Amino acid sequence: MELSEFASIILFGDRWDDKIVASQDGFDDNQPLAALTRIPSFPGRPRNLSRIGRSDFPGVETLASDSARARLLHFFANHELLAMELMALTLLKFPDAEKSFRLGLARTIVEEQKHLKLYVERMRELGGDFGDLPISDYFWKALKDGSSPLEFVVHMSMTLEQANLDFSLFYQRAVAAIGDTQTAALLETVYREEIGHVKHGVTWFNRWRGQDEEDWDAYLRLLKPPMNPRRAKGPLFCAAARREAGLSERYISEMEVYSGSKGTPPSYWLYNPLCESEIVRGKPGFTGTKTVQNLCLDLETVPAFLARETDVVFVQELPRAGWLKSLQDAGIRLPEFRMLKRGANSFPERHIGGFEPWGWSPDAFELFKPASQKLIRVDSGNGIWSRSVLEKPDFSKTKLGELFSKTWSLRFYREWMEKHPEEKADSVGTIFSDWKSARAYLEEKLSRSEVTLAKAPWGTSGTMNKRVLNADELDGNLGKWIQNIIESQGSIILERWLDKVADFSVQIEVSKKPKVLGMRQFINGSRLEYRGTLLGPKLGGITPEQNRFLHTEKQGASPLSRWEAIAEAVGAALYAEGYEGNAGIDALLATDGEQLFFRPIVEINPRWTMGRVALELEKHVLQTTPAAWLFLPLDSLKETPQALAERHPVKKQTRSGQEWISEGIVFTNDPERAREVLTVLAVGTAAVGEFRSL
Repeated sequence: MELSEFASIILFGDRWDDKIVASQDGFDDNQPLAALTRIPSFPGRPRNLSRIGRSDFPGVETLASDSARARLLHFFANHELLAMELMALTLLKFPDAEKSFRLGLARTIVEEQKHLKLYVERMRELGGDFGDLPISDYFWKALKDGSSPLEFVVHMSMTLEQANLDFSLFYQRAVAAIGDTQTAALLETVYREEIGHVKHGVTWFNRWRGQDEEDWDAYLRLLKPPMNPRRAKGPLFCAAARREAGLSERYISEMEVYSGSKGTPPSYWLYNPLCESEIVRGKPGFTGTKTVQNLCLDLETVPAFLARETDVVFVQELPRAGWLKSLQDAGIRLPEFRMLKRGANSFPERHIGGFEPWGWSPDAFELFKPASQKLIRVDSGNGIWSRSVLEKPDFSKTKLGELFSKTWSLRFYREWMEKHPEEKADSVGTIFSDWKSARAYLEEKLSRSEVTLAKAPWGTSGTMNKRVLNADELDGNLGKWIQNIIESQGSIILERWLDKVADFSVQIEVSKKPKVLGMRQFINGSRLEYRGTLLGPKLGGITPEQNRFLHTEKQGASPLSRWEAIAEAVGAALYAEGYEGNAGIDALLATDGEQLFFRPIVEINPRWTMGRVALELEKHVLQTTPAAWLFLPLDSLKETPQALAERHPVKKQTRSGQEWISEGIVFTNDPERAREVLTVLAVGTAAVGEFRSL
């Protein structure tokens, strides 16, 4: 039979017999037709197989039922039929492709016909029939307009058929476990023969793609939306089958750890920790020192612990597969990582669920604005809020930058203090907009030997805070720094230096009904930089006396319960100003003479925070187990990360059907690429004790 005749019958035939037409004498390719240019909206189908729609895929837990297994095979049968029709379409669209490729594709169709007949026969034995359910046309619409045989093998062989390796093996094991040996044998046959189908595509992919890049890089370059590597995987990743099919070890390892959406509108995440400095600059383009840039690279994957699996995290360096695998082995599910680019081409999806910069800034505004029209409402409603932000002509019109200023936090705190006179008013800072007044205030405080903290309105993690210890500094670099801050940021905040005992943060979700998510103790370094968070709600990093103070009621409320009420009020105030999303409130336990003193607001951060990341990582830790998320300067390490990992291997416990980390360390940035800092999730008394001392 001529290939063109065979393909035409399969593609356009509207009878069942047309779909399973066979050639007894093999195939010839001597009389190809002219290239097909008018692509049908859908292949010819028998009437009972033309009902297009959606059906619920049966869960594994339902497969003991004959009807559920029949439904499962209905999905598989439709996929086989669609694959055959797309292969037939490829034969008709590209008659000039190499004859050996075309003949190989015809042999693949014959095996797909075999699979289809086996599925239908077994479906009927289970009490169902092909056509009982609506059928999906998604793969047809996604692949029918392919422009070359290379594009076809990338999307069909190396994506859809590659995924079938996992699906067939996973469900073969699932039905075998319930004693259905017939269906298990069928799926075993499909699994073995699908390896050959993938191999056929891999062979031609390697021949056509050119040899100037590795197979994984070429695959990413050639794959077109709506297809993505996530669609090339199933619920059970089978590396052995991929090796048999001829894929490289790098390709296999990268595919194994790849995450992303298979259709759910993703939210896009961006780690831009210099957002406050950029707000001061007033336009995109702020760059920090080389050390700061390295630190930003070390931490650019942090949003992965906040994002969903279906989301996208923009990065400047794609993470190594080996490190991602270590996170997945620890039970941490990851989103897709995508190289940061500018322009609408960075957002190929038809719909987007939301935009999540670490903090809104001019640069984030400009990055996400080109895709704002793709935003839709998602469960969190963030898509709608993101659009309301990006509808402004420029970032300054959003007024979000004002909320980052510590002057906003201070004004809120002062208003709250007026309603709560029982609090110590002298712990509240004062805003100065000129150097003369600020200097007079400092001289008066220094005359009483009081140390003052000078805080820039915009600054992250203590980077713009300085202590004033003596009068000589006012005529030196410190005085010049304060004057520069007043000139560049409009004001300086001066407040009493408190003898700190411990730092705390509370995370809130700002919406119409603000929600307090959790309070935790965090650790600062000598320069007030963030060094980690102690996990768990029991505040184990302080003494029993300090713990009692925080929980003891006075005038009807304890410091912590009062703090929670303040946090809710902050959330309501931020929402009233037009902000939605995560916010963190830093607080301080200090001593005032011999008395403990709790300051509930040190600063308010209307953005994602390390404290919120810590709360998300805590969800992977066995409850009541000591744990911490810590930032370790590389120069503090006396051993290699590998040696540390070998001494503190990850151990898990299963409770309520879920695995939890009960002991060990997980590197939450890549130890092989870290430049300035290594971040570690430490679990268990031994690990927490060792790493807190670094």
